Amino acid sequence: MKQISGFTVKKTWRLLLSDLNIPPGHVLKLAGLPLDLMRRENPRLELPDFISFWRSLETIVGEDLLVPEIINHLRAESFDPAIFACLCSPNLNIALTRLSQYEHLISPLIMEVKIDTEHTAVSLSFETELKNLPISFFLYKLTFINRIARMATRELITPVTVNLTGPVPDTLDMTGLLGIRPETGESNQIVFSSEDAQRQFLTEDHAMWEFFRQSFDIQQPTDERAEPMTNRLRSVLLEMLPSGEISIDVASSRLAVSTRSLQRKLQEENVSFQSILSSLRKELADYYLESSDMTIAEISYLLAYSDISSFQRAYKVWAGVAPSKARNLVVR
Repeated sequence: MKQISGFTVKKTWRLLLSDLNIPPGHVLKLAGLPLDLMRRENPRLELPDFISFWRSLETIVGEDLLVPEIINHLRAESFDPAIFACLCSPNLNIALTRLSQYEHLISPLIMEVKIDTEHTAVSLSFETELKNLPISFFLYKLTFINRIARMATRELITPVTVNLTGPVPDTLDMTGLLGIRPETGESNQIVFSSEDAQRQFLTEDHAMWEFFRQSFDIQQPTDERAEPMTNRLRSVLLEMLPSGEISIDVASSRLAVSTRSLQRKLQEENVSFQSILSSLRKELADYYLESSDMTIAEISYLLAYSDISSFQRAYKVWAGVAPSKARNLVVR
C-alpha cells in the first residue's frame, strides 16, 4: 500500500478542539494556516504545517497538558474510524493490526506490530527521517493505543515498557494514563504482555466491524479500487451525521459529483439516498443503544434528527419497538 506524504486532519479534530474549548481559528491563526482548514473535506497538511499545527496546540493547551487532555477526551462516540475499528476487535492484537492498516491512509507514519509468545510490541517510524516532529506527538500515539486497550477491556492495562526517542519533561506525569513513566530509547515503542494483548475486548462487535470496514476500504487510493457509489455514500454520510448536514445536495458536493449523477448511480445499484441514510441510521442507533449509555436525546442528535420524537417514530418503524424498549430488551 502506498504511504501518503502528509497528515490528514480528520473531522474528529474539530470535535476535539470543541471539547478542549479551543476555537479552531485560534490554533490555525497561531500556526499560520488557512482559517477555513477545518471546513475543508479531509484537508492534508505537509510535515512543516503539521508541526506548526501541533506546536500551536502545545502553546495553547500547555506542553505538559496537551497529551493528557487529548487522551482524556477520547470517547467511543467520537466518530473516529480508528477508535471504532479498534473497539470492534476481539482483542488488542487484532485491534493493532487493523490500526496499522488504517494509519497509512491518514499519515506518513509507519506502525509496525510484532507479536510473539511473550509480548506485543508497536513501533512508530517513517520512511524518511523526521527529526522535527515533537516528541509529544509520538507520546500521544502510544498513549492512544493504551487508552484503547483500557476502554475495550475495562481493565487498567499497563504496558511493559514505553520508549521514546526524545526525553519526556520531568513535569509531565503520564502515570495515570500509562501506569509507568516513558523512558528514552532508540525507538518510539510501546510493549504489552501477551496476556494483556490477548485479553478479550468487551466491546467486540464483528457485525459493526464489517460495517465500518467499508469506510476504511473506501479510503484506499482510487486507482486501486472502484467502489460502488453505495459504499462511498455511506462513508460520506457517516461523517456528515454528527454535523446535522444531511441532504443529497451536501452529499453530492462532498462526493464531487452532481446530484443528478449521484441519483443515477444509486439507481443503477438499485438503492436510493433515503434508503442508505435510513439503513445507516438504524445500524448506528442499534450500536449506540446496545454499546453506550448515551440518552435517547443524545442518540437522536448524533443521528441528525430534528427532534427526539422523529427518531423514536423512525426507530419504531425499523424495529417494531421504541428505542427505550429495545435497550431494555438488550439489558435483559
